[in-house]
Amino acid sequence: MRTVHRFGYAFSGSAEELRGSVSVAGDRKAIYRLIWGNREVALGPGENLLGRDEGAVVWIDDALVSRRHARIVIDETGAVLEDLDSKNGTYLRGKRIGAPGKLADGDEVTIGPASLTFRVFKQTASTATAIGK
Repeated sequence: MRTVHRFGYAFSGSAEELRGSVSVAGDRKAIYRLIWGNREVALGPGENLLGRDEGAVVWIDDALVSRRHARIVIDETGAVLEDLDSKNGTYLRGKRIGAPGKLADGDEVTIGPASLTFRVFKQTASTATAIGK
């Protein structure tokens, strides 16, 4: 923040995108989401924390869930689910994982009482214009 004479304060600094999409082959973008009931949670490049920690991307407020329970890491190769040494485990496709597991569209992820569906959407091109309408 800096002071601008006769105007007041001005905010300055650099910005970086934290959430969004990841480029995939063919210059199309993959958009990653977790569906939890009627909620849709956006996942961005890098680490996406799941747990009771207030800073978690997916905050699950339940005693069966560790503060830093699991994470989904997204990069240009896709998404990987990893348990972070939680007491009650992380489940992928109904099986408890002991090592990082590659996620695919439609996979079920279970953490404590929360059952989440992992989704991958391909970003489409620009909006087409309908002729004659």
